Amino acid sequence: MLDLAQSSTNFVLPFKDGGRYYLFDGSSTAIAEVRRDLFHVVERAKRIGLSRALDDVQSDGGEDASAGLRATFEQLRAKRFFGAPASARVQQLDGDAPLMEAYLSLVDGCNLRCRYCFVPSQQAAKNRYMSVETATRAMDFLVARADRQHGLSIVLWGGEPLLNLTLVRTVLERGTKLSAETGIPIRFATTTNCTLLTPEASELLIRHRVIVNMSIDGDAASHDLHRIFPGGRGTADIVAKRVRAFIALARQEWPAFVPRARLTLTRPTVSRLAENCRSVWGLGIPIVWMKDVDWQANDGAMNLRPADYVAIREQFAILREQYRTQLDAGRAADVLPQLWFDLHEIHQRARRITGCGGGNTGVSVATDGTITACYHLATSGDSYTLGHVGTGEFDEEKRATFRRRQVDGVHGCASCEFKYLCGGGCFAKSIFHNRALDECWEGQCAFIWEYKLHCLRLYVSLMHSPYRDRLRELLAQTESRPAMPTACQPEGRAS
Repeated sequence: MLDLAQSSTNFVLPFKDGGRYYLFDGSSTAIAEVRRDLFHVVERAKRIGLSRALDDVQSDGGEDASAGLRATFEQLRAKRFFGAPASARVQQLDGDAPLMEAYLSLVDGCNLRCRYCFVPSQQAAKNRYMSVETATRAMDFLVARADRQHGLSIVLWGGEPLLNLTLVRTVLERGTKLSAETGIPIRFATTTNCTLLTPEASELLIRHRVIVNMSIDGDAASHDLHRIFPGGRGTADIVAKRVRAFIALARQEWPAFVPRARLTLTRPTVSRLAENCRSVWGLGIPIVWMKDVDWQANDGAMNLRPADYVAIREQFAILREQYRTQLDAGRAADVLPQLWFDLHEIHQRARRITGCGGGNTGVSVATDGTITACYHLATSGDSYTLGHVGTGEFDEEKRATFRRRQVDGVHGCASCEFKYLCGGGCFAKSIFHNRALDECWEGQCAFIWEYKLHCLRLYVSLMHSPYRDRLRELLAQTESRPAMPTACQPEGRAS
């Protein structure tokens, strides 16, 4: 018997794809294909409540229609659909938690003046470098507090970290030595604008197996709109040249490496999203991580507006069609890394309770050695400072404030269907936009919501395709380790 008191549609998202009807339960992260009549009942229940929606079915269709739907609801309840809304249930914190990730700000400055950067241009021009002594102390401090089983991921950060290539080399060599001495796995990553990805830098990063995330906004017109040198000259040409050379070397020395690009969307480039993804793929980068500008003021000219999301949905539909076209053409190798990136959390029914590890499993170290919960908060005052690598001080009590920020306790996330695929968003953005630590800044939600819905539609469509079994095998992987697709060779920049 269906217990309406214990049933809710608050976390259930009805969506359609290819003439089929689906429900996604955000609480259990389960997906089910359903009949059209049940789909519409759930749509109505989200507006007026489940009990009234079922009563309306009985009034319109009679007892038999109502009983049939209730039986279907029972079957879905057994599959963990329609659970009652979760109350705020912050996990208990048992003692000090080891660190699993850290950002090292090797330099505050940058050789570019990207128009949407979260670092003010006057700060970027200062080029404050971390010293070798500070970097060494930071590495020792972090490794001493690292998770011995999981290991430690260290992100070489900036500004533009490759401005301080000598220190990059020192940190990588120190990490190799500490890993050998302690037995703790240490992994490195970096994000770069690619203009300084010289042969020397490329060889160093590849030799130390550094995961390189490349900031590229698509074709030359879109990229050069915002990613510029101080004098205003675009960077697309030199980036394309550097990236092709880096990937060619990686293919020889590190065949398993899968490069990724960070593509930033602004109002002028929204309608070119699919084309810009094709341009990045054409450089030999098979994974594009896309995100809208959200570090501008609320009324910033680059921020997406509600009308822009019409174009976003159209572009996502084009991308889904492109993926299916590539698969049908026998070019699966071109799209499998991107499909893993977009879909593996949905397939694995992941349930995030935090947006990122900042202040929880991760910290950031500023150029002067100050430890903060997040690199975005390095200049935001003592409230977000956790310690200093020079003194060895580390305030676990203050850190616990960030560890307690979990999605079930974040204001604004309570009834969101995607909250366990998001984790409560970025707390630094909440603070930047004058919200409290335990609030979600709603400006970051719209793009996340549209992207997750795109991923759901892509997932269900591919689960009805001839490639279902191969995709299930791929998506079950916990890390993206496919060999670099041979069909994804660097080409001329698409335009």
